[in-house]
Amino acid sequence: MLETGARPSEASNLIGKDIDHESHLLHIRGTKTENSDRFVPIPERLYEDIKDTAPFEYICHVNKSSYRRLRDRLRREMNISMGAKTYRNALVPPLPLAEDFTPYCLRHTYCTDLCKAGIDVRTAQKLMGHANISVTSDIYTHVDRTEILKAAEKIQAYLATTPSATPMSKNA
Repeated sequence: MLETGARPSEASNLIGKDIDHESHLLHIRGTKTENSDRFVPIPERLYEDIKDTAPFEYICHVNKSSYRRLRDRLRREMNISMGAKTYRNALVPPLPLAEDFTPYCLRHTYCTDLCKAGIDVRTAQKLMGHANISVTSDIYTHVDRTEILKAAEKIQAYLATTPSATPMSKNA
């Protein structure tokens, strides 16, 4: 889900024949809207893991039980990586990861990463399988402090090379 932006149900339905080995694209057959049926680039590290999947073999073996185990393991690993303490192999509260985190949140991370990589919002919309661009831009793309600081640098660079038409006061 993190590497391709696939929804959990889409990820669990992917099979080997969905891999386009020539162009390293993955055919995600979403059912939510007409736009959900899409091709997304496969990052090289993921391609290496899935390239030998037989045509009718599932790429990702996920059912409700294994999804819960995946979710719990992911939450645990993320909490530990964020500095959570353990005692006798149990996590010690308070935990840094938001209580409402689910693997579906990785779609938001994928979309935000597209934005950070300089992918325009229309392309991100297609890769996410959204019918409406406002869903992509308003819900799935998040701006963090890093993006604000990059914008500040760009503004400063622009202002440094642009002659000022009128002097501005120090209070502006």
